Amino acid sequence: DAPGNEATRTDPRVPTARSTCGSGPADAGGGIDSPAPSCGGAAPDFDRGGHRILDGRKSVEIPFELIIEHVVIPVSVNGSDPFPLVLDTGMPFYGVTLSPGSKTDGLELENPDDLKVMVAGDENFVPRIGTGVTLTLPGVEFTDQVAMVIPLPGCEATGAVVESEGVIGLTVFDSFVVEINSDDRTLTLTEPDAFVYAGGGTEVPIRLGPVRMPEVNLVLGTDGGAVPVGLVVDTGASLAMSITLGTDDALTLPEGAKDLVVGYSAWGEVRGKLGRSDFLRLGDLELNDVLVTFFQAGAAGVPPCGENGLLGSEVLQRFTVTFDYARERMFLEPGERFDEPFEFSMTGFAYRRTDDGSLEVTVVFPDSPASASGLEKGDVIVKIGGVPSAEYGDTAIRQLMRRDAGEIRLELAVDEGRREVTLTPRRMI
Repeated sequence: DAPGNEATRTDPRVPTARSTCGSGPADAGGGIDSPAPSCGGAAPDFDRGGHRILDGRKSVEIPFELIIEHVVIPVSVNGSDPFPLVLDTGMPFYGVTLSPGSKTDGLELENPDDLKVMVAGDENFVPRIGTGVTLTLPGVEFTDQVAMVIPLPGCEATGAVVESEGVIGLTVFDSFVVEINSDDRTLTLTEPDAFVYAGGGTEVPIRLGPVRMPEVNLVLGTDGGAVPVGLVVDTGASLAMSITLGTDDALTLPEGAKDLVVGYSAWGEVRGKLGRSDFLRLGDLELNDVLVTFFQAGAAGVPPCGENGLLGSEVLQRFTVTFDYARERMFLEPGERFDEPFEFSMTGFAYRRTDDGSLEVTVVFPDSPASASGLEKGDVIVKIGGVPSAEYGDTAIRQLMRRDAGEIRLELAVDEGRREVTLTPRRMI
């Protein structure tokens, strides 16, 4: 979730801009050079609007796509064709943010006359904003919402999130009890007064601060022992979890943590370190050998997230997760991926999409299979294993680059024609 947007005027109906662009470590399997997570935003002191399930029932089930660890759902704005939007607990206002494009050009949105939003230092940027907007999901309608059309910081430069067109969050989570079943790819919305939990999961208390983002207490196993931590629960962050160093003296870098470009903000690269924790304990549930992204408190482009960091979708999607904001709790029921190992890119490079769907290499990590193969920053990959890169979705590339399943042949476009390199993936972290 990319930081860097600040409203220069306070308006109870218009939030500080905050847009998700697929946050997570910038590995080739993570899709893309992704923005760093952001936990900032304006307090939702404006009306949340109305909502209803269209057939009058108390609950509705909606199918979703899982794209690079993001839950993506179809949302219509004032009767438009559906926008594929990321469902994000870290979205701290009622309504949606949309990235500019031909679909948003046809939306009739009125700008408040004196509103300016700062995007990557441009204090004169004026977004397109509409209030009183109607949002429609399959079987559900939300009224009197906010829609903001604004460039997602860092996305245009890095090619991030090519398969979604914006974000929706608080509107959904503050209106319904929300169950996310990543195994079945279903989202179930239930009116809070009709909800009774009937699953076999663990109940975990959450806290909702002034911006209505859930925070949870858990225990992290480190070189120094078991450390209690408080983390923001962020379904819009594709990483497993992040820790902000300097927030607790007991939180230290694990042995073997690597210095990497872990994301992008509106100002460019965000550097951090990637390592592993011995375990992560949520109530009576425990995950082992978890990948953790470490940021330094106060570093450029790294906003504070909760007490000590955030819990992202690479952890959450190992469960069926039920968010019950009305009672400040969530339920976690282990799913099919619960015992899967946590993996980073085993190739050692990151990329962005070019206009024709090829992959331009943006980072080559030292001492990696990519560097050993001779792959360099700026190389353009036109084929993977003999298949055009444009035919691979970013999720498929993520899965391919995170497996040590033999050699991967990459065909590069060079001035004199084509060149081929061969990578042998291996676990680096």
